[in-house]
Amino acid sequence: MIEDVRKRLRSGEYSIYERTGGFDFSDRSIVGTHTLYISNQGTVYAHDTGGIFGSERTVTYDAQSLGVKVSPSSYFMTLSNTAPYHALRFSFTVDFNEFTKMYALLPRECFQWDADDFCLYKKESETAFLPGKIKVTDTMILLSSEQGYPSKKYELPMRRIRTVEEVSSSVLKINGQFAIDEQACSSFELFLPQKEIVTKLAGHKGRSVFDVVGNDAELYPVYLELSGKPIPLTLAHSEDKLSLVNENSLQVIKTFSKTQDSWYYNKQDQLAIVVGEKPFVYVVEERRTEAFFTKNLYSDLHRLLVGTYLLNGNWLGIHRFGLSMMQAALLSFLLAKSIE
Repeated sequence: MIEDVRKRLRSGEYSIYERTGGFDFSDRSIVGTHTLYISNQGTVYAHDTGGIFGSERTVTYDAQSLGVKVSPSSYFMTLSNTAPYHALRFSFTVDFNEFTKMYALLPRECFQWDADDFCLYKKESETAFLPGKIKVTDTMILLSSEQGYPSKKYELPMRRIRTVEEVSSSVLKINGQFAIDEQACSSFELFLPQKEIVTKLAGHKGRSVFDVVGNDAELYPVYLELSGKPIPLTLAHSEDKLSLVNENSLQVIKTFSKTQDSWYYNKQDQLAIVVGEKPFVYVVEERRTEAFFTKNLYSDLHRLLVGTYLLNGNWLGIHRFGLSMMQAALLSFLLAKSIE
């Protein structure tokens, strides 16, 4: 650190950020070296060596009382002075990771935000934060981002949260199982400058689907065919157990065995049937669910045939001639019973 700045530091004060340039003040030298520091107590120090003909100068700015304007863009944050008539004028950019480190070390009073719903987020596989907007309700965390095309929208249901970790006073890690672009995502890290949102999420104690099906369960969206209408539900897989769950009410509708019950799947028609005490017909649309059924529940011995069929002859002791069977569920049920 430059000596002229060092001697101005108060007790317990030290630099947490340093850069070249990014500021201006009257009579600043043209050829001198210009260095800006920000201290842990929120003081901005702008130093000018004076060059060949000028004299050394240091100008300070108290960010705690005057404020620093934070303006996010798609790829970085711009920090600038909010006092228009102050002797020191500064404006410079930092990347998101650098900003979160700076924010954790400075008093909150230093920052003034353009938007109340601003946040930074990164998914489990990402190393850098991305800018977005956040809205928190009693049942959902809603994230949106205009970065890239098309714009992104993420829904993180409260019932899908396993734990919430406080990484710092402004950064939370949300652990759970969330469906993002038909892929499973197990965690989101959120930078939140809004203290009330941090408090609400950090104190989240509501019931989750994992209280019902177990903490190690993998969740797959399915639709249950009921009276010709698809009902959105969740299939929870844990070891040999498969539970059909209504996530809205956090109730298990039915529990099946992966090995003991008979499963039938037709990838082309996106239909699956499990035959236990009675048949359940599923519509399988999302890629993750389709991949799970293909890998774990599909068998050459348990093929599901979907279409219109004519049965002629004896079937299960009953003589049939030209019988049209248009419902895949009924056909699969009869097939299963004949195999058993």
